[in-house]
Amino acid sequence: MAKIDIVRVNYKGSGPAHIGLLTGEVQLMFAGLGPIMPHVKTRKVKALAVTTAARTRLTPELPTVAETLPGYESQSAIGFFLPRRTPAPIVSYLNREIVQALKAADPEKLFSAGVEVVASSPEEFSAFMKTENARMAVVVTDGRFSN
Repeated sequence: MAKIDIVRVNYKGSGPAHIGLLTGEVQLMFAGLGPIMPHVKTRKVKALAVTTAARTRLTPELPTVAETLPGYESQSAIGFFLPRRTPAPIVSYLNREIVQALKAADPEKLFSAGVEVVASSPEEFSAFMKTENARMAVVVTDGRFSN
């Protein structure tokens, strides 16, 4: 999309990747806001942009990548998954309890940790995953990966 080559460095988790960035082993990183924000706040690393479609209230001062590269968007989502044949009443019960727990959490604590909560239905999350899979399939198919 941007027609640039970036060498991918594989780390075993975001912690070692953050260390690689902090020590200069790597020059850039796509990082989740939550874990990287303490380093941004202490000015040990510089945040350049967010990968969401629109600016986020977590970091309203940061532009989106799409403001420079139209059409670019990347999000990370954390979801709860169950075996395919889990009975619908169990899925509904677990979803209801998880949504209630997320809504009961202190929003300011989550916000200060760089987390935006979206509590949706299993159907909405499934639709999101299908859309993302289809969109990212093009990136994987068209991408030139050096490692």
